[in-house]
Amino acid sequence: MRKLIVMAVFVAAPVFAASPFLRAGVGSDRGGDTTVRDRDCTATAPPALFGCGIDARGDFGRSAAWNLGAGYEWNATRVELAITHRPGFELDAQASFLGVSEDQPVDARVKSTAAMLQTSRQFGWFFVEGGVGVARNTIDTTRYSFPSIAPEAVTITEGGTHNAFAWSAGAGVTVPVRPRLSLDIVVSYARLGHIETDAGTATIIRPNRTLTLEIAGTEAKLETTGVRASLRWRL
Repeated sequence: MRKLIVMAVFVAAPVFAASPFLRAGVGSDRGGDTTVRDRDCTATAPPALFGCGIDARGDFGRSAAWNLGAGYEWNATRVELAITHRPGFELDAQASFLGVSEDQPVDARVKSTAAMLQTSRQFGWFFVEGGVGVARNTIDTTRYSFPSIAPEAVTITEGGTHNAFAWSAGAGVTVPVRPRLSLDIVVSYARLGHIETDAGTATIIRPNRTLTLEIAGTEAKLETTGVRASLRWRL
């Protein structure tokens, strides 16, 4: 029994010696290049939207990135649970449907909320960090426009929400503000999995008719690169 108690104290000592902290920050993230494609280009029931060899390519533009975190710090190592919300991405892409002119704009609003377990290591003012977790990605209804057919010619597909494995890596600097308050500035890359539209009804609007068609879902990878500034308060 004595040996077990000694071992437990030895293992738990670093945790008890750690200092808790809270973090709040804001930043700006840029979505990377992406390709919207069928989850299964051979699907027939319901049919695929694009079909094999056809897709839409573009990017997600920029979004604010709001960050909250809480964790422990001991020596030069920090471990924290961090939540980052990116509410303002907008898909801006061009589709490649056959038999239509090259101008085939695609647009949709996209948001992502990621919860990650992060660890970082401080080297003087400089630090590196990495994390793994899960991202909840949402895409609103998606509009495929065909201005060469008519100004009002569009195909509108349903949106969707999807949970995906996510990871991030970054590096930054720490600037002391007060004895227990620091400013962390970090440049980071995040892979947030995929956004996915649900299988469902597509509304096809053309100059002489409007019709609906059941179609299968699509997907696109979501990657971001951004800068974040956060205040870290040691309790």
